[in-house]
Amino acid sequence: MVSDTPLTSAIEFFNKLRISSEGLVTIPGGWTASFGKQITVTFRPKSTSDGSPAIDIKNQGQSPDNYKIHFVTPESRKNR
Repeated sequence: MVSDTPLTSAIEFFNKLRISSEGLVTIPGGWTASFGKQITVTFRPKSTSDGSPAIDIKNQGQSPDNYKIHFVTPESRKNR
């Protein structure tokens, strides 16, 4: 996701997603919100892959789906 303020945008997005979560856990490098036993949303202010803020959405249910959203500036997007 492209934003002039990637960290702020990532935090706002995570906070909206976690509203209906069952709990928030601090993990090394971020926070994880749980939605039952099968779905988690994890926010990391600095991803290990490229250093940008990132949100991981994992569904470990019958139809597992995983999504990783990186929040980047327009300038860094052009350099990819």
